Amino acid sequence: MDKTQIAICMPLVIALGLLSDATPAPGQQAMQLSAQTPAASSTDFKITLLGTSTPNPRADRFGPSTLVEAGAEKLVFDCGRACTIRLWQLKIPLGTVKLFITHLHSDHIVGIPDLWLTGWLPQPYGTRKDAFRVWGPKGTEEMMSNLQKAYQEDLRIRLPWRPLRLRLI
Repeated sequence: MDKTQIAICMPLVIALGLLSDATPAPGQQAMQLSAQTPAASSTDFKITLLGTSTPNPRADRFGPSTLVEAGAEKLVFDCGRACTIRLWQLKIPLGTVKLFITHLHSDHIVGIPDLWLTGWLPQPYGTRKDAFRVWGPKGTEEMMSNLQKAYQEDLRIRLPWRPLRLRLI
């Protein structure tokens, strides 16, 4: 996916998140809006609202997060509460996604440690082989650096065999 396609998708993802009224309760199907034709091609994309809630801890709505599937790319916009659970409900290995943060409000970033660290687990959940890629506004690099510090002991214990890599863009 090139920068032009990302630039086109981002406003659409944000608009859909703002217009959405609810996220399915656990066990229900995620709402999917699709631009696919019957014969799928590498230019098709699919948008899934993983969560559309606010900072309120509601069991019927997960935190803000949107999945955009474009060809082989799996792009996650924001990483609210339960983002990883919603991705796994769709059988998407957590290590295969790229993360875009729209802004640094807590309800949009609280799920980052789970997505980042669980993505390193072996199959079927993780499978990350390359650096965890994060795009975001000013302050994202500092936040990710501080998360790395906060989880350094967990990383040392669980991932001694895997070099820690973050790629901030």
